[in-house]
Amino acid sequence: MTLNLHRMVGKRWLGLLLMMAGGSAGATGLLRNVPEAAGYKLVYELPIPVIATNYNVNPVPYSVDNAASIKTGSFDRVAYYMELVTGGSVTQWVYVSMTAFTTNAARLGVPRLPSGVLYHYPNTYDTAAPSNATVLSNVGSITNGTGINTISLEFWPSNYTQVNANNVPNASALVFDFGDGGYNVSDGHGSMQVHNYGAKQTLFGFSAWGGSTRTCEMGIGNQVGGNSNLDWTLTANAGSYTLRTLQVLVRPTLYMDNLRATNVTDSAGWINASLRCQRWTPFFGPRNAEIKLGFQATGTWFALLSPCISVSTPCCCPSVQSGVNALPR
Repeated sequence: MTLNLHRMVGKRWLGLLLMMAGGSAGATGLLRNVPEAAGYKLVYELPIPVIATNYNVNPVPYSVDNAASIKTGSFDRVAYYMELVTGGSVTQWVYVSMTAFTTNAARLGVPRLPSGVLYHYPNTYDTAAPSNATVLSNVGSITNGTGINTISLEFWPSNYTQVNANNVPNASALVFDFGDGGYNVSDGHGSMQVHNYGAKQTLFGFSAWGGSTRTCEMGIGNQVGGNSNLDWTLTANAGSYTLRTLQVLVRPTLYMDNLRATNVTDSAGWINASLRCQRWTPFFGPRNAEIKLGFQATGTWFALLSPCISVSTPCCCPSVQSGVNALPR
């Protein structure tokens, strides 16, 4: 016998189980600035150095790397958060979340050469182009909003040019912005940028991390003045910030493990079943939360007795009201 837990538990109980599973994604000012991020899992955190040692060849110095712990296809949204602190102790931040454009969390970080990542407008992504985006920032020039469908990525390991090879709307062919070209999968300058071409804006740029050992380039919003490159390319400006942090997150989706019932009779019996999801906890890092559900046969119905939550190690099962009709036997 196999039971469908979605049908048995229902929205009320799934909501309870999610709250009990807990967990959130956070570091720096992320959770304070973006309440939505509490439902996300931290994949990567990168304290960006002033000098990058060619990440196309050398490992990216992530301070957090949870990519291997995230099950393929177990998330439905992706988010990026950059926080920069200027020499004058002014904190700038930007957050952008969007529908997932890959099923593999390892392909969301710095697009170094070994990853084979090459993301760009209009639809060069692993699955589908990102959509339904939320943009939040304390930088006044950035257009905040939800339901945005004009997000584009410029992720590649190589050199690139100003030419608007893909005819990105609103982009220039004269400066580096949100419509660059000339990229490929080879060792070069490197680009990890997220844009809102509908608003004619770079949301954040991070480049000059490949090709050789060099000073990184980064910024939130369009660069104003300087060398006129909106996406911060060729600014070599990392040293103008005292803190530079980039975080990559995913929103986990629940998946069910329906196990076969054992020793079920009309009077009593247990059905082994579990609900598993992955969460990131502020104090303990990544945890695979397993919520065990106990059902007892009562006449022609199975009754939900109590959930048990195990976060890497077993814990006791809190009491929950019994006698909830779930599914006919």
